[in-house]
Amino acid sequence: MLAAAAGATPPLFDAMYWLKGALTVIPAPAADNHPVQKTLDQRRVVFYKVLPGGFVESVPFNVSGDNGKYTLNIYDEASLTIDPNVTYYVAVANDPVDNYGATPEAVNISGNGFDVKNLDIVYGAGPIIPLDGAIQLFISRFDSDNNGSEDSIKISWDPAQEAGLGTPQFFCLLNIDSNENGTGIYVNQAGGWTKIEDFSMGNYDLTKAASDHYILHKNQVGQGYKEYYYKAMRFGYATTAVDSQGKNILETAWAVGKINIPISGDNKFSLLSAPFIDTPADINSLFGTQADYSAGNEPSTSVLLFSFENGGFNRGSYFNGSTWLVIPGLQAAVNNSEKGLYLKTKSGDPNKTFTLVGSIKLLSDSTSYSINNNWNLMSLPYARQMSINSLVLTVGAKNDNKDNADLVFGFANGGFNKGSYLNASGTWAPIPGLAGVELINVASPIYYYSLTQGTLNWTVKPSSAGYQ
Repeated sequence: MLAAAAGATPPLFDAMYWLKGALTVIPAPAADNHPVQKTLDQRRVVFYKVLPGGFVESVPFNVSGDNGKYTLNIYDEASLTIDPNVTYYVAVANDPVDNYGATPEAVNISGNGFDVKNLDIVYGAGPIIPLDGAIQLFISRFDSDNNGSEDSIKISWDPAQEAGLGTPQFFCLLNIDSNENGTGIYVNQAGGWTKIEDFSMGNYDLTKAASDHYILHKNQVGQGYKEYYYKAMRFGYATTAVDSQGKNILETAWAVGKINIPISGDNKFSLLSAPFIDTPADINSLFGTQADYSAGNEPSTSVLLFSFENGGFNRGSYFNGSTWLVIPGLQAAVNNSEKGLYLKTKSGDPNKTFTLVGSIKLLSDSTSYSINNNWNLMSLPYARQMSINSLVLTVGAKNDNKDNADLVFGFANGGFNKGSYLNASGTWAPIPGLAGVELINVASPIYYYSLTQGTLNWTVKPSSAGYQ
């Protein structure tokens, strides 16, 4: 089983807690050509709570006879630490063979006893669960010198996930140092990951504190690799073990990462976003100690930060030398990894590099956008640079005359100096006189102008466009 997150110490219930119910397979229409290929006793019923990066608790189960009933003995068989303040779920994991599973159902756990949840197994439903042996990692910036400044990347894990086998095996992406821009090169393929063998301040500059269940990647905040990604497996488990779709433990494991984003000094704007799924909305938590610009006693003398809301950059904060404060008359700027942030430095401020960290969103996971009439700011919460024309937009105003078409603008040279329009064929073409917007960069959102009255719904699923 996968255990709860490190540091969580909620009370255990002191008696059994059971979860039970019936499983019913509802096949897709024959014309859809989505046949059911697994029996009920081959399905994986999972009980879990959601944490950033994935599902972290799973309980052994059995399906009794041919009537499709399942029983989870949560206390005796799993010894889970139940937190009464957390919502738990039960589901049937999506099976990669036939893509059938059951949508998660919230479980009512308020004390000892049982709950009943009947689950319908349908095509395309169910959470995607990593294989047994995958270790969930947690990432943060860390002050390794205890001098008040975050300088290192800390990777931690719950010791219960070791299953008594010792320190996990760690892996990083190969050829990560070939990237010069920090624009997003995350690729999740078995051959792309290499085992980290040297923890002695050598090639990887990693220090292991196994007894405390973390490793440090030193000198990686504001410097170091432009981006870096980490995974872990239980010690002794082989990367050759695969699921029914041919993916090994490492491929199914959660990934965490860091990315360096350049910030322009001297009274210039920088547009940025955080390409992760669990970055905090609070700006102080997002940046940590990195925003150490000189104090500004009021917005006119400070570095400024704006976030997008209601068609414009209508939320704003300024930095007083130690914390971000709301600009009078506005609401405080907040981080949203599906939108972005606009930062303006003061005259004389130096160029800087901010390091953001978080959990990687699967390229097979969808992100849905509501595009409103007029201006929208959009970014991709994936650690992967993508072609804007590969992410097919089937909605919006299409026309070979740019004045009658939706527009997108990309940030370059301190402003929105790249532009494209949605032509009649549904692809983005350069606006005459401007360089076209070709790529959606993880560190640079796009500014979208919609001619449509009302709201357009756009869903992005990178794996459908061939990204892995």
